[in-house]
Amino acid sequence: MSLQVFFLFFSRRAESNLTQLENDSKRLRVELQTSRQGEQELRSTMHSLMASERSTKVELQQLKS
Repeated sequence: MSLQVFFLFFSRRAESNLTQLENDSKRLRVELQTSRQGEQELRSTMHSLMASERSTKVELQQLKS
């Protein structure tokens, strides 16, 4: 194998690897954003449920009085 063929092969291989890394990076960014949105939705639901629980406890105490 000549040196020129080797460098051509190496260059194409490196370009292919770089393209794959860029695609993986884009995919992971999308997954991270989706995960963050899901986390935010869960936190919001949790805060809402906790507020509802506090309100229900107050109402229960008032009914007991």
